[in-house]
Amino acid sequence: IGDKLRGGEAKKALVVGISDYPSSPLTNPVNDAKAVAKKLTTLGFDVDMKLDCSEEEFTAAHRNFTDALSNDVACAVFYFAGHGCEYQNRNYLITTTPCTNDRDLPRKAVDAMEVQRGMEESGCKFPVIILDCCRSFRITRSTRASLDGMAEMKAVGSYIALACAPNKTAEDGSGANGTFTAALLKHIGTPDLDIDRVFRRVRVDVLKATNDEQEPWTRSSLRVDPACLCP
Repeated sequence: IGDKLRGGEAKKALVVGISDYPSSPLTNPVNDAKAVAKKLTTLGFDVDMKLDCSEEEFTAAHRNFTDALSNDVACAVFYFAGHGCEYQNRNYLITTTPCTNDRDLPRKAVDAMEVQRGMEESGCKFPVIILDCCRSFRITRSTRASLDGMAEMKAVGSYIALACAPNKTAEDGSGANGTFTAALLKHIGTPDLDIDRVFRRVRVDVLKATNDEQEPWTRSSLRVDPACLCP
């Protein structure tokens, strides 16, 4: 039987949004990150937010974040909005550091699975990874026909949510926030709602908003019950 989270325990979050890409700039990720950071702060999270950051800045931020986690932290959330792609079965979060060849992704982008591993190995009871980054992305020199979407990720004691299914793309959205994040903001603060139900509601809203074109994807291997971001 997993541990039960208590409202008074420490909660930490790293929120990253990147819109200002050298090529293929996006409209909503910075707005999305600001809105998610504000919402998580109201839910009692200690939030570190990074906007339009380079690979070096992003890497330092996520390592500082995971280094600060321990079994004394009840819940940790990593949220990213921006461009992302799969390369050689790894998921890379694209930074403002220019990258024109997919072979350079391991040193010019951030490996989402490295962030995930750091969170899962930290001892934190309730690690959550939320990636709104399945937007279509092209690199000038690529060894692949397509870099659309993200690879499937396996959860080990964590909860993973992607804006759309693996190898699919997500909409940036025409409003103040991206389609996925707008739905997330609507439901993430619902009191006593288990995270599975939060993302089921998000999935329903996104499918409706996109005429069934975009379906958020989740994987869970959580070891806490109940698992509420807003207990």
